[in-house]
Amino acid sequence: MKATFPSIEWFQALQKRMNEQEEKYKLLGFVDARGVFGVKGNGSKDRYFGAVFDTYDCAEVKELSQDELKKFDYDWIFEGDYADWKEMLQNIKANGHADADHSLNRLSLLKHPFRIHGDDQMRVDMFYRLQATFQEFMDDSAVIDTVYEK
Repeated sequence: MKATFPSIEWFQALQKRMNEQEEKYKLLGFVDARGVFGVKGNGSKDRYFGAVFDTYDCAEVKELSQDELKKFDYDWIFEGDYADWKEMLQNIKANGHADADHSLNRLSLLKHPFRIHGDDQMRVDMFYRLQATFQEFMDDSAVIDTVYEK
């Protein structure tokens, strides 16, 4: 499958991959979270994509406007600059998964270059507790033929 990053089609491709691999995600455990992936800049407006993770799948993904972002009732936002997203995703593609320097955990340490935040620290903590699932979700991008915005 081919999709442009960042776009709703790209995140829908990730959703489809996750939902086709229930057994893999069962091994990681039950997940119930509402996350937002934020892509900052790249000469255009910031873009936000909401994902609803339910049990062993991704029940919903959608692009969120600034007003919708406030109403999405997210647990956490994983946010970074376009260039950092591109580097992470290219690393995942090259290796079939993120290497140690490009994992969600490593890239969000000390809020650099990615930042994980939210309004309620207990809900933000869900990102860290369920991080293996979210890493697999991103690692599934290795099979997407990703085209990057210029």
